[in-house]
Amino acid sequence: MKKCYANVKLIDGRNFSGERKNVVVEDGIITAFSDDLPGECEIIDCENRYLSPAWIDVHGHSDLSVFELPDGGTRRAGGFGIEIAGNCGLSPFPLTDLNRANLAKIYESYKMPLDWQSYAEYCLKLQPKRRGFEVFSFCGHNTLHSAALGYEEKIPSADELKKMSLLLEETLEQGALGMSLGLLYSPGRFAAQNELDILFKCCAEHEKIVCAHLRSEGDFLLESIKEMFELCRRNGLHDFHISHLKTAKAANFYKIDALFELLDRSEKDYGVNVTFDRYPFTQSMTQLSVVGPEKYLSVPDRIIMEHLKNPAEKADFLKYLADLPAEKWDKTVLAKCRIGKFRNFCGMTFAEIGASLGVSPAEIALEMIAEDSVGTCAAFDTLSEENMLRIICDSRCFCGSDETAAKIDGQWLMPRNQFSGFRTIELQMQKGIPLHEIIAKLTWRAVERFKLPLVKELCIGSPADFTLFI
Repeated sequence: MKKCYANVKLIDGRNFSGERKNVVVEDGIITAFSDDLPGECEIIDCENRYLSPAWIDVHGHSDLSVFELPDGGTRRAGGFGIEIAGNCGLSPFPLTDLNRANLAKIYESYKMPLDWQSYAEYCLKLQPKRRGFEVFSFCGHNTLHSAALGYEEKIPSADELKKMSLLLEETLEQGALGMSLGLLYSPGRFAAQNELDILFKCCAEHEKIVCAHLRSEGDFLLESIKEMFELCRRNGLHDFHISHLKTAKAANFYKIDALFELLDRSEKDYGVNVTFDRYPFTQSMTQLSVVGPEKYLSVPDRIIMEHLKNPAEKADFLKYLADLPAEKWDKTVLAKCRIGKFRNFCGMTFAEIGASLGVSPAEIALEMIAEDSVGTCAAFDTLSEENMLRIICDSRCFCGSDETAAKIDGQWLMPRNQFSGFRTIELQMQKGIPLHEIIAKLTWRAVERFKLPLVKELCIGSPADFTLFI
């Protein structure tokens, strides 16, 4: 039976900019835009709400959660019908005997056997599960590197570099959107310039984009961006994207002017067409283990857990945590935890958890890291509201939640999981950006930037994949 979405204001930033119409849909396809209500049709009164194509989250991590939640769960509830995954250097492909066990540990909470090797095989496994929520992906450099070298810090041989390049080429030819970097994390942080040169050149030859979680987002922010721009210039890569662009830590907030000066010169000085994404909140999130001693920052979380089985190392780790200033625990929020006794404390600061349990925050953090460093994440309030607004209101900025699909079941989630799209619209409109321009970046401009095989505009014959909002 035909459906009619009645009394909607159509907006896609291209064909419609708020016109009031009735949208007729048959078999999942738009068949008419009508001024009058059609007969023999299920009427869905949308009460003057806006109707746009479902939004695109250009930076997500639903690579495995989409198998459990093919309708997108919280992501779809937040207006997103499409996500670009495989970010921050982590993708669930390509898999070899050198990285399969470690990735199985990272993804173990999804209870999904990693019984594929390539991106094509991953997509074949995913295809029957898709139901209203599409996931496209980058090839993660950390996964790529570990597929050829494992996780040991070492200089790759010529054969290992060739293997990496061939794996990337195969993945790109199978449809991956490009390559993502996670240079803050191991083993990506071990990559030498010659390795990155080879991989950047491969992406350039295939006319694919490189997307980077920078080596530093604070103390060495500008240097990290220049490193990427130089890699692009040397290897003929024109399209480059920065993940969750920020000026991390108060001591670096002042760098915002120099940051934009560098971005504005990217085309002229380096030949780089740069874009970036950002979630509209001031809390960042990563593994809780980053609060630990510096020597562990280059160590994979599963290896940290092995180290902490040693009583002496565990005692040293605890001493380091105990010496952190009290305000650190006042501002660090438990965001994700798979340990049963702590799971219900998500959304609370470590100071609050400590007070509730009568145990020091340092001891609680140590227990979480020792038992499940891989699955325990924390949120850190270290970002500038003013700088965040300047970034998300820039014409080169896309919306990226940095989140994963989750169940709608009342569990505590970072606000950016469900509200990144809505809050981006709200904040940008407050700054005077027209709604049709905002929706354009959430839809067809994202399609064009990342070369998605989609139509993301409202037209007769296009899929009826909508987001309704006020």
